[in-house]
Amino acid sequence: MSVLVTGGNGVIGSWVLHYLLERNVKPVSYDTVQEMSILSDISEKFTFVKGDVTDLFDLISCIKKYGVDRIIHAAGMVGPKCNQNPRGAIRVNCEGTLNVLEAARLSDIKRVVYFSAKSVYGAPSGVYGPPLHKKITEDHPKNPIKMYDSTKLLAENLALNYANDHGISVVTLKFPSLYGPLRVERLGFFAIVDRLINNALAGKPIQIAGGADAKEEWCYTKDCARGAVLACLAENPRFKQYHMGTGQAHSMQEVVDAVRQVIPNTQVNFGSSADYYGVGFMYNYILDITRAREDLGYEPKYYLPEGIKDYVHTMKSFGIEPVVT
Repeated sequence: MSVLVTGGNGVIGSWVLHYLLERNVKPVSYDTVQEMSILSDISEKFTFVKGDVTDLFDLISCIKKYGVDRIIHAAGMVGPKCNQNPRGAIRVNCEGTLNVLEAARLSDIKRVVYFSAKSVYGAPSGVYGPPLHKKITEDHPKNPIKMYDSTKLLAENLALNYANDHGISVVTLKFPSLYGPLRVERLGFFAIVDRLINNALAGKPIQIAGGADAKEEWCYTKDCARGAVLACLAENPRFKQYHMGTGQAHSMQEVVDAVRQVIPNTQVNFGSSADYYGVGFMYNYILDITRAREDLGYEPKYYLPEGIKDYVHTMKSFGIEPVVT
């Protein structure tokens, strides 16, 4: 079996490659950049193809050349970059996903796993927001706010359309807020837990706009990747949409306390905003992961304390220097 991972050299895709290799599956990374910061230990064990999901013919050629059976589609333009370049966001996130689906249709691909985003649900309200934070299921109404959210929802709908109209086995995944090595470099200001850990490792204080009591669900990138591999290799998944995370809410003070257990000199100054980012709203849903647990055998391995410990260990073992913000 051969699995194509778009965005395979990214912060989640890199771990997808690791987990595929653990399952004795041959991975092919299809990415625009050959970032190897957390791939040096397996650099000789996977195939890298420099390519862009906006190029349908190149995608098909790659699939044919390497005998690809399944696709994990993790490539995309993220967050603020989508607001700055809406045309580019639509081209990469929407047209790029359409190309992946069309290539899958034309190449008889057995499964496509698509990385959607919890932000397609918009900002929580009522019992789903603070202070109750009732967990949401995969059937929760969608209400995108920003350009990124809108492109991810359109791409998710395209995937579901291809599943219904063309019989392609499609699984779409949504995760809570993420953290993991190299996210500061990719997301900057909005990678709040990553900024906290990186600054702490560098012995520098960090200013957080939001208050210490604001709650969020956090998922370590290794758990995201492992969940994606489970979804990719599952024989007969009963559903097309799954949540994966920890199902637990933590205040930012609890996050800071967990970081201090690993890096005692962590220095944090909290602001008074209702959200961490000072933008006026948060996507702080808590996801119900029952479906993934029961159907795919997904179980989070890295709850917050374990995730932070592994984060620091990974930074040190791969020689990644902290980025101060």
